[in-house]
Parts: sequence; structure tokens; C-alpha cells
Amino acid sequence: PVIGKIIIITNAIRFARTFSLLYESGAPVITALTNSAMALNFLPMRQAILKAREKVREGSSLFLAFKQYNALPPVTLYMLASGESSGQLAKMLNKAAQNQEMKLTTTPQNWLILLNR
Repeated sequence: PVIGKIIIITNAIRFARTFSLLYESGAPVITALTNSAMALNFLPMRQAILKAREKVREGSSLFLAFKQYNALPPVTLYMLASGESSGQLAKMLNKAAQNQEMKLTTTPQNWLILLNR
């Protein structure tokens, strides 16, 4: 379970950073989704994002498409929703990545505390 969480978090960070960079650089959303998904090494997350991309191509919002396929951790998903609705998608995805990075760096410290009890 611990390794799985780390894999999910690191891939969510990679997705958020890659998508944010591409989107901010002017790439179309579908292109940014495709390239960001292909940057992931966790196949279930990659497949979920590619399925969500098809929903977006059909007219769905990013949030609803990603929620339908459970493509991202909840915090990242809701920050994506906030960015999409406020017009600050790249900024919010960068914040989501920072949030997940903090979680990744503080979690091992918490595990050590629990193990020593």
C-alpha cells in the first residue's frame, strides 16, 4: 500500500507539472493531455487520463472527465477543478504538484513516528 501511494503521488506530480507547462506554453488541451499522459510510468493512471481525454474531446469539462475515470488523487482533482473554473488551470496544477510534493516529503517522517510508537 505504501509503495502504491508513492507511485500514484509521483505520477500525479509528473502529470500536473507536464500538463501545466504544456498548457501554459500554448499547447491545445488535447495535445497537453496526450503528452502528459504519455510521460507517466504508472499505466492505470495513464490509461485513465487517456480515457478522460476522449471525454474532453467530446465536450466534457476536465474535472468531470477526470472524476469519471478516477484519474487523479482527490486533492489534485479538486485543484484542477478550481483552476478550470477560474481560468487559472496552469497555476492551480502547479499548486497541486507542490501540495503533492509536500505530502511525499512529509509522509515518510510520519511513518517513522508511527513505527517508533
